[in-house]
Amino acid sequence: GATSTASGLIRLTLRKPMGIVFEPMTDPHNPSQQRGVRICDLPRTGAAAMSQKLEVGDELLSINDKTMSRLTFDEIMDFIIAADKERVDLLFRRPGKEKLKGEGASNAKH
Repeated sequence: GATSTASGLIRLTLRKPMGIVFEPMTDPHNPSQQRGVRICDLPRTGAAAMSQKLEVGDELLSINDKTMSRLTFDEIMDFIIAADKERVDLLFRRPGKEKLKGEGASNAKH
């Protein structure tokens, strides 16, 4: 059966504060180049955690249909701060099957 996350993309709309802690990602082909952000923490009481759609490690693709994956951490944070607090349209990509570092039991079925 086809699920909405088959493509690994997660689309959702949150209000601010969104309750997402981002960390910068480095370009794997050019480690000195920092581009894009991913989720490093989802505080339990935050809007993002309550939506139950996101997981730590999800990569931010766009906000309000503006591509974020090539911007720096600071540029992305500025964009989030400037966004309308009543609705922020987010698009995330969930990385594929490759294990996240330090995740021993990530293949367990829940």
